[in-house]
Amino acid sequence: MRALRREAPLILLVLYGGAFAYTAFGRGVPAFDDHPGQLFRLWQALDRSLPSVLWTADWNPDWWGGYPELQFYPPGFALLGAALRALLLWRPSVETTYRLLCAVVFLAPGLTTYALLARVVGDRRLALPGAFLALALSAHLPGGVGAG
Repeated sequence: MRALRREAPLILLVLYGGAFAYTAFGRGVPAFDDHPGQLFRLWQALDRSLPSVLWTADWNPDWWGGYPELQFYPPGFALLGAALRALLLWRPSVETTYRLLCAVVFLAPGLTTYALLARVVGDRRLALPGAFLALALSAHLPGGVGAG
């Protein structure tokens, strides 16, 4: 019971973030901004490149002029997707993996802020408001196509 009480702020943060992520990404793949292109890149990496022992830096005849896709996009998202899918025994579809990655990327600022503040302040409950603030602020930061 003492451990549950100690971890209650973190559990609350994860439950809130998970509920928001499920509401935002759980019903289907987002179809605005550059989400379709990011989903295509993940599909190419997971279902096309890895099974054929090629890597996504190879020429891609399905995308634009066939240039190597990751020449312009770093492979971190694709590698994280491959790691997540391998961890789940390659069972989730590319779409499910993409939605899980969107949730992880959404939760990351709140969780890292919580970890930092809990360490610096020394009180997990006092770290929670700052983590919620980081979670809320990061959701509205422009990036990608929107900032361009």
